[in-house]
Amino acid sequence: MSNSIKFCLPETILANCSLESDLLLHRNLRLKYCKNPEIGYLNINSLRNEINDLSILMESLQLDYFILSETKLDCSFQTPQFSLNEHEIRARRDTDRHGEGGLIEFVRKNLI
Repeated sequence: MSNSIKFCLPETILANCSLESDLLLHRNLRLKYCKNPEIGYLNINSLRNEINDLSILMESLQLDYFILSETKLDCSFQTPQFSLNEHEIRARRDTDRHGEGGLIEFVRKNLI
């Protein structure tokens, strides 16, 4: 994302927190708890210009469900332009006020 993202789990907040170490920790937790679904949430503060960065993040994390808030989308934006390779958009709630709100839910395609 254009603002630098910190994906810090509680165990790493006091340690030297970096995106690489967080992704490694995430992969290890994914292996340990492989039968559990993974759910992510991000307040994206406008999805319009962030879809490429979001795609990279989703490839790295490989989450099963992912919710974005503050998408700031309205009906002038078509859903297919926000599709991701391995995820399907299951729900989308646009804002009715300019520059506020909005939700979008992604679900891994092999779970549907």
